[in-house]
Amino acid sequence: MKQITIKDVVREYVKSRDEIEQREADLAEELKEIKKVQAAREQWMLNELKKGEQESVRTDEGTVYRSVKESIKMADWDAFVEEVIYKPLAEKVAAGFVGEAYTEIDADYALQLMKEAGGTEFLNRAANKTACLEVMGERVKGKGRPNPPPNGVSYVAFETVGVRRS
Repeated sequence: MKQITIKDVVREYVKSRDEIEQREADLAEELKEIKKVQAAREQWMLNELKKGEQESVRTDEGTVYRSVKESIKMADWDAFVEEVIYKPLAEKVAAGFVGEAYTEIDADYALQLMKEAGGTEFLNRAANKTACLEVMGERVKGKGRPNPPPNGVSYVAFETVGVRRS
């Protein structure tokens, strides 16, 4: 009986990993056409719901309903950090010195000090979607959100459909 070596296991591991990657690539290629057809069906159902000014339609096969998808993406990290972190913090720091020995400090000076101190390299360069949407206010049907996204953040909303089985 042959003793299994690390070389044997590594060889089989790499072989299996390559096979998994190939099968996933083949499946992705196979699904492209089906996904394309599904996207066309979704667009058709959305158009039908819009034409009939309906939010949803129930059938024996399932229910189709309108849905709004929203996306938040970081567009300008520096502008975002300045507005959301540095400026509010600088104002709090400056306000904290009122009545103290350092009454000369103002928000601009505190802002300058914080920028010089740095530290933002430890943060993920992403905005929290929930917090951004909260700042933008409740979505008003047919009108979107009442407030713009925070500075440095891009916001996109698009309508789509969902389908539930009966």
